[in-house]
Amino acid sequence: MRATPLAPLATVATIVVVAFGATACKSSSHASPAQNLPASTSTSAAASASPASSSSAPPSVSAPAAAANGAINACSLVTGAQASALSGRKYGTGVASVLASGIDQCEYPDLSRFGGVWELIVYEPSSGITLSSLQPQLRSGGRTVTEVSGVGDKAEFAGTDLDVMAGKYVFDVDGATGADLSAGAIAIAKQIASELASK
Repeated sequence: MRATPLAPLATVATIVVVAFGATACKSSSHASPAQNLPASTSTSAAASASPASSSSAPPSVSAPAAAANGAINACSLVTGAQASALSGRKYGTGVASVLASGIDQCEYPDLSRFGGVWELIVYEPSSGITLSSLQPQLRSGGRTVTEVSGVGDKAEFAGTDLDVMAGKYVFDVDGATGADLSAGAIAIAKQIASELASK
């Protein structure tokens, strides 16, 4: 008989607990929009900033003729198929990237038995790099520098690097046909110089 009055108390306690839980849920749901406000604000800010961000990000593409910010897509100057035909080796599609402001690169995978890659690096006028400023790198390790006639305005070779001045641009063909200066490397450099002359 005494146990009976406790049942209503248990029910009241349950109601109080449920009510308290509902209040807690309400207060957390009120906190949620306040917590989400900065996130949604930053999201919209990021969305409005994304065009600028994407235009300043270094491109890593292999097809377009020009990269972002007016940079040259180095891969557009000579294709892997052209390099293959000019050198007698087999090269895949080049992958373009921007190494620094005004310095554009294309890496071509060597699909022949030699493997590896060869690199084309184009120095735009804005980079401040000249053929003269590349001399220390070209001569590093005591390498002998050889002048190469008939390629661009002036060209020099040492090690695996063929550095060329073509109008307002300077470019480096590195390892296109191995460690020796070959007719293939020269032909590739002439193709690149010809393309740069029109820019």
